[in-house]
Formats: sequence, structure tokens, C-alpha cells
Amino acid sequence: MVCRIENLSVGYHAEQPILTIKDFSLSSGDLVFVLGPSGIGKCTLMETLGLMNETILNPGQAKYAIATSGETTNIANIWSDSERERTAVRQHISFIFQMSDLMPQLTVRENIVMSATELPSKDFDAHICEGLERLGMSRDLLHSEVTRLSGGQRQRIVFLRALQRKFKLLLGDEPTGNLDQGNARQLMQYLKETIRTSGGAALVVTHDFALADLFADRIVYLDDLHPIVDAKSIYFRNEGVWMNDFSTLALRMQKTDFS
Repeated sequence: MVCRIENLSVGYHAEQPILTIKDFSLSSGDLVFVLGPSGIGKCTLMETLGLMNETILNPGQAKYAIATSGETTNIANIWSDSERERTAVRQHISFIFQMSDLMPQLTVRENIVMSATELPSKDFDAHICEGLERLGMSRDLLHSEVTRLSGGQRQRIVFLRALQRKFKLLLGDEPTGNLDQGNARQLMQYLKETIRTSGGAALVVTHDFALADLFADRIVYLDDLHPIVDAKSIYFRNEGVWMNDFSTLALRMQKTDFS
């Protein structure tokens, strides 16, 4: 088990929860997509699970357990602990954002090294070059300055950088939003292979239903009628076939306002 969440309310004001996670878990190798209209709380969910903001409204009654150093620890009350303890947990979490947050004055290699959780090994460069090629880029970009890259290349470098951390949980907020379908599929295939090999898990927010349909092990769909993560909002596959009246979800997605 990578993480388990029970009865967790999230938001910015105690009297106004944005989202409730009743029962949700991620196991090793899971790739789960979160879909829903803008403003429903998907980004707040990412902030909460990534310990980016103090958005857990009921720490005493909730459970947010994440695997760290071989054991699973309940961190729902972690905002009452020290920043040092929160930083230690964040070492097991990796992030991919839609907007590039690369350091423009550094090279591709330097940007990736900066976020690594361990010192580069002797085969580090070869491993990164392999990743560049897997994502449709030249290995010659390794020592290129970020300012010389296109927007799509930068987004793929952000993605590659996130996969170099020894994470248990990867959180992606629209990681393919600036990419065409071909490159988006390359990234998701690489992510799926990486978590299956490493034993980690990934939770990805997206508006791309086709991408989720193709790569997700499960899909969480949230809307104003049901802003709750539970059995009703989770769609899953059984031997490769979507269950839970998946055709209804496709129709709901067609009517969803993502603006």
C-alpha cells in the first residue's frame, strides 16, 4: 500500500470544506486519474496530498497514511508537527505541474540534478539520455540551457525530472496540458512503466478523458453533485474492461465545463 485516505475533509476554511475523501487508496503500480470541472477541488486535493498547504480540515478524525521508509504512517495531523518532519515526508512525494518551473539559467542536466533525492550515480547521464529519447527528444539536449528549449520540450523535461526522484507517490497537475496527443501518450506510457518498476503510484489530474481512458487503472470523477471521493465517484477496470457504468461517465464528460 502506497497511501490510504479515510474521512478526510480538505479546504481553506474550517466551515467550508471543498472536497471530502471518504475512502481511497493507492497501491504499488497504480495510475489513477482525477477528472471533473474547474473549481471542484482537484488542485486543492493535490495541494493537500503533497503537503503544499495546510488544507486538512479535520486532522483528528481523518486518516492520511503514506508509505515512508518501509512503513505506513498516518500524517493527517502533520501540520501540528515541525517543518523538518513535513520535509522528511515530502522526500517521498514527487510533483509534475502543467507550467514549467525549471531554472532558466541552468542546463537540462543541472535542473534534473537539483531535484534528485540522491547524488547522481556514474550512469546518471546515460539514464537521463535514455529518458530524453523515450520522450521523443535528442540526448544532445542534456547540456542545453533551458532557455533554448521549446515549451513542449520544457514540459517533457519537467516530467522527466519528476521521475528521477525516488518517490512513493507522484502527483501530476495537468502534466500533459501543453502537449499534443502523441507526446502526451509517450509521457503516460513512460510513467506507467516507471511506477510498475519502482513500486510507486501516481495520481494525475487531467481534463483529457481519452488519455485517462487509455492509461488509467482507475478514474475518479468529481462534480458539484458529488464532490466526494468514494465508491460512487471511482470507476475501475476489471481485466481491462471498465466497470461502474463507464458509458455514463463518458456522457458526463461531454457536458463538463472545463473553462
